[in-house]
Amino acid sequence: MLKRLALNIILFLPLVSQAQFLNAFGIMGGATVATHKYRFTNTEFDSNKYITGLNGSCFWELFDKDHFRWQTELQYNQKGSIDKYDQTLKNRVHYFCWNNFLKIRSMRIAGTPYALVGPRIEYLFWQDTQSPDMQGRFNRIHISGSLGIGWEFEVHRGPKPFVEMQFNPDMFMPAYNAGDFRVRNFVLELRVGAKLYWNRDRCPKTNRK
Repeated sequence: MLKRLALNIILFLPLVSQAQFLNAFGIMGGATVATHKYRFTNTEFDSNKYITGLNGSCFWELFDKDHFRWQTELQYNQKGSIDKYDQTLKNRVHYFCWNNFLKIRSMRIAGTPYALVGPRIEYLFWQDTQSPDMQGRFNRIHISGSLGIGWEFEVHRGPKPFVEMQFNPDMFMPAYNAGDFRVRNFVLELRVGAKLYWNRDRCPKTNRK
């Protein structure tokens, strides 16, 4: 299934660029700070500590609009938690993700602040959980949502750097479901990267005050 998805994306991108839908592309990476929200029957409680991981993405920005754009990305993300029993137990879950965001922008002289909102489809490819309550398998296919804010710095030549923060809770479904016991991911991501506009010969738009 993943091979078929990757092939469809590769075949689709030239058509997108020819239709002038592809505005920019780039890469980003950063730190993921995650924990788990537990639910046992009708009682909710948190994991004791956050765990830090890594994330990395390649992305494509579609449509050349001043205030609204669409961003689709392929991401690797490390989530998990730390539990305290008689000893410290680390739980890591590793995902490949296909993320799609509506990007809302406001152009300024010093740069472009923006907000992101949209869904993520996540594929669990590796799980290393030490807590005794999570000995079963997390859901192989998982859907979550994301909210984010960022800042794209204004440069006149070359790739444009940016920094953003994303909040990625499990809003739609639990990541782990064992009947009465369920686990949801609760994640914050700091991401930095750079993007390059597809049409390098176009005249850049003047940012507003």
